[in-house]
Amino acid sequence: MAGETAKSVREKFDTLDSSRSSHLQRARKASELTIPSLLPPEGHSEDTDLVEPYQSLGSRGVNNLAAKIMLALFPPGQKFFMLSPDDAIMEQLEKKMNIPPSEVKKKLSEDENRILKDIETSNMRPQAYEAIRHLVACGNAMIFLPEKGGMKMFPLNQYVTRRDREGNHLESIVWERLSPEVLDNNTKQAVGITDEQAEKNEVDVYTHIRLKGNKWRVSQEINEKPVPNSRATYPKNKSAWVPLRWTANPGGNYGEGLAMENIGDLRAYEGLQKSLLQLAANSAKLIWLLSPNGHVRPRHFQNAENGEHIAGEEGDISAVQPDKAADLRAAIEQAGVIEGRLQQVFLLTSSIQRDAERVTATEIQTMAQELEDALGGVYSVLSQDFQLPVVNREIARLQKKNVIRTFPDGSVEPQITTGIEALGRGGDLKKLKAFLGDIVEFGPEIAAQRLNLDDLLTRLAAARGLDTTGLVKDREQMKQENRGQQMQQLIQEAGPDVVKQMADRQMGQGNQTGGSS
Repeated sequence: MAGETAKSVREKFDTLDSSRSSHLQRARKASELTIPSLLPPEGHSEDTDLVEPYQSLGSRGVNNLAAKIMLALFPPGQKFFMLSPDDAIMEQLEKKMNIPPSEVKKKLSEDENRILKDIETSNMRPQAYEAIRHLVACGNAMIFLPEKGGMKMFPLNQYVTRRDREGNHLESIVWERLSPEVLDNNTKQAVGITDEQAEKNEVDVYTHIRLKGNKWRVSQEINEKPVPNSRATYPKNKSAWVPLRWTANPGGNYGEGLAMENIGDLRAYEGLQKSLLQLAANSAKLIWLLSPNGHVRPRHFQNAENGEHIAGEEGDISAVQPDKAADLRAAIEQAGVIEGRLQQVFLLTSSIQRDAERVTATEIQTMAQELEDALGGVYSVLSQDFQLPVVNREIARLQKKNVIRTFPDGSVEPQITTGIEALGRGGDLKKLKAFLGDIVEFGPEIAAQRLNLDDLLTRLAAARGLDTTGLVKDREQMKQENRGQQMQQLIQEAGPDVVKQMADRQMGQGNQTGGSS
């Protein structure tokens, strides 16, 4: 029975591969026009050459957009999440931990810092950037978050996946080719490594991830035999295997990348750039025509020095001049139109600058914000499919290692604070600044009288995503400072002797009151 189950994993991969083939084919076409090394053709190896595009706009666009999304999702040195306690059970949490609410939030902030430090010190960031590049160009990627930390990324040609009608992940099978040398002797013997595999120094490993009830169950096979000690289980919301997609197609197992959605413009731009390059090369080629009936001989023309006289007539020599200037101009104009559209799609900076002698910084900022707001839908998908699983997995890992505290189930949940939420905070910040500008027009005195400064500072900090703990003075600190300033002023006006007499009198009254009691 076990052998039948193990054999069905490879068969399941081949079955699911049939539904992946069309997506994989389109993704490879998009990769050829952007970054060919992302998703090479089938059968590619290090000894074979990749396709060389005639333009670099595709690769620049993918890298530029991936870098921007990376900064939005995982900003370096900045928290992209917060641990939010449930208000309904906060009281129970306080009683169990025996600390006040302020201390609960402080402890949660300490855990947030530990999680962020673990992410920053691992190799997660380079792999996350590579996954985002695959999402932009090819639409899909699989990430693995191992127990030791970090991240590993698998392209679309190395895995198949299955989702329900709502898009929830149900099952995946990951294929990878490893060297038998990384396997221990017990594993080699159990899976039956053949002499041919040892000679080729490669073996196919299939990892099966499937949802059973509220648990993810993972197993591996080699040569259709189960790998010893490869079985693992994860909670439903803390899986180590996460399939990513650029867009969430209803009822689909895979997503479409941004390059795949704009494959028409990429293909047209590639063709025009190829034609322009060939036309420019032909135009730059210099060929002389010598009349066969003329007096000039080829060797006289070739051997003539600069300024030297040779016998002949003007019509004996002429240069080949292709009459393609109009065609070249039309091709350049059309390529420029398509280039502008692609620059807007990939958020390249040159697309947001008006073609004029003077362009204001406000124009650029406004147009850039409009373009970035267009990615709000993508941020919302990636925040739930990428950021949240990464944080949940990190919490489970560090709780298991006793690096952070373990809270009752459901009492503390991570909340993403970047991506679409960051865009919302940016809108709030713009509204606050505009409102302050309107108030100031009535005069600084009116603004000082009507505005609540404490609430304003809190809202500005929230719009910036800042923690004001220890940064902004609270009301109690302001009262203490005011008392100190009043005392200093009193000392300066009345003199130290008067102040000393007043202090002694208050102490005497306090002693009398204490004695009578």
